Amino acid sequence: MDGAVIRIAISAVFAANYTGMSLSFTDMLAIVIVGKLASIGTAGVPGAGIIMIATVFAQVGLPMEVVALLTAVDALVGMGCTALNVTGDLVGTTLIDNTEKNKPEQIDA
Repeated sequence: MDGAVIRIAISAVFAANYTGMSLSFTDMLAIVIVGKLASIGTAGVPGAGIIMIATVFAQVGLPMEVVALLTAVDALVGMGCTALNVTGDLVGTTLIDNTEKNKPEQIDA
């Protein structure tokens, strides 16, 4: 989900820059909140990134024409997001594994 939220935020900033629109602080906050909520519901759905981006664009008022541009590179960006998600999961499990190895056994035999 981390990669999806970052992907949505970068796409929104790209769309705003491409069209010459400016994003206010409340727009950016809405992008992060809606992006996080949307990424929770679509974590394992292939191709859902474009739908999430279109949802956020509609929420903030960005033009939908930019979604067509983003669709051209969606497969490559999706691979990067997957790599980021897998890396985050691996780091989390490694940290938990290392902290649990240092704890004494609490099982009474």
